[in-house]
Amino acid sequence: MKRILKKIAKELSKIEDVKAVILYGSLARGEFTSRSDVDLFILTTKDKTQKEIHDKVIELESEIGRNIQPTIRTIAELQKTDTGLLQNIFQEGKILYLREPSDIPSAVLLQQKPYLIYSFQISSLPQKDKVRFNRQLYEQTRKGYKYKGLLQEIGGQKLSAGCVMIPYVQKKKIE
Repeated sequence: MKRILKKIAKELSKIEDVKAVILYGSLARGEFTSRSDVDLFILTTKDKTQKEIHDKVIELESEIGRNIQPTIRTIAELQKTDTGLLQNIFQEGKILYLREPSDIPSAVLLQQKPYLIYSFQISSLPQKDKVRFNRQLYEQTRKGYKYKGLLQEIGGQKLSAGCVMIPYVQKKKIE
């Protein structure tokens, strides 16, 4: 498999405007089977490069005998890309090729932060436990003083009753 990935990286790196090739999905997680495709995130500087990349991918598919699923984005499109996709890529991705790290604006990459959504139900708890839970989790004001709840302290937010969203890096504080 390493030989195949090296070939993919080598061939795609020949395209001048390709800045990064990142493997993600089952292959990157080590959960691939003989039927798994190769999921690639390809970052380029120009929109017009996409056809050249697609042509190269078709050529590579016939050479290696596997389907390749490329997700191609320009640096400008990166800000509009689905954050769920980017979260998967940043969490599990393996960089196969990186032309010049300084060409990728780190500010754009750093804006893509993974979040977790938790849903919970406290209706079956006794009333005093519900109150204790809500006081610890949510911000409240008592006697003119404002107390931060755990959710505010870790940068999370309430989405609806029984549903909160927290930054992935704060996962251990909630669980």
